[in-house]
Parts: sequence; structure tokens; C-alpha cells
Amino acid sequence: MKTILLTGFEAFGTTPVNPAEQVARRLDGESIAGATIVSRIVPNTFFVCIDTVRDALQETGADAVVMLGEFGGRATISVERFALNFNDSTRYGLKDNAGVSLQGDPTAPDGPLAYQSTLPVRAMVTAMRGGGIPADISDAPGTFCCNHLFYGILHHLAET
Repeated sequence: MKTILLTGFEAFGTTPVNPAEQVARRLDGESIAGATIVSRIVPNTFFVCIDTVRDALQETGADAVVMLGEFGGRATISVERFALNFNDSTRYGLKDNAGVSLQGDPTAPDGPLAYQSTLPVRAMVTAMRGGGIPADISDAPGTFCCNHLFYGILHHLAET
């Protein structure tokens, strides 16, 4: 049986309850389509979040990782297509949960500008829409911890 690592960020900023955390907690241990879901709650802290997921990948031996985040105000589930090597939490007036705000800093100074998701993004959105779930592809992942983690994990996987 395959293992899927599912991550959800803890609450942050003006989000006292993070739906990504709730979904990850709810699905932990479930079997879906022949795969076991193993969830981890990720600290909403720059760089620590990458270390947390990298360690969980090694610990679980997961066959795939799906990382959930929350962007307040969106009316659809957005499946990110690209991760950017750029952080700018100041544009949102946000600090991570350790009080750090980044402006223009790369996640990996030696990394490429962007990575593309290796998940079947279009098929995922099509399946959700077919099930009556509002969903869309997003090419703008933002520049806070969700994008930072997405880029950091794809960079780790590219290097290893």
C-alpha cells in the first residue's frame, strides 16, 4: 500500500483556525484509493516548515506528499502549479509564527526561480469539479509560508 504524506499548516496571523490543519488531522490514518494517509501539522515558520516536512518524508517513506495551505477569502480550492523561489510576507503585513517577516529573500539562494508541481494538477481540478467541488489551478502561490514550503520541498526533492 502506498503512503501519502499530507501536511497542513497550523493557525497563523489573522487565521485563528486553519482549515488546512483541520483537514490534515481529519484524514490522518485514512485509506483512500489504496493509499494510507499520514498527516503532519506544519509550523507556520519560515525554514522550520521545510525541515519538518523533509524529516516527515524521511520518517514515513511516503510515496508522495500533498501540502495544504489556506489563503483567506478564496472561494475555491486552488491547486498550485508553480512554486517560486521568492518570499515577501511584508506584502501581506504578516509575520510567521516566530515573528519573522521576509521581503525579497529567496528560499534557496542557489535554486532556480521556480519549480513546477509534479502532481497531476489539471486532473486533480477536473476530478474535484466533477464531484461538485469548486476548484481551479493557481499559478500564483503567493509569497508567504505556503509557497516557501512548496518551493523548499521541491528543491529538496530535486537535489536528492
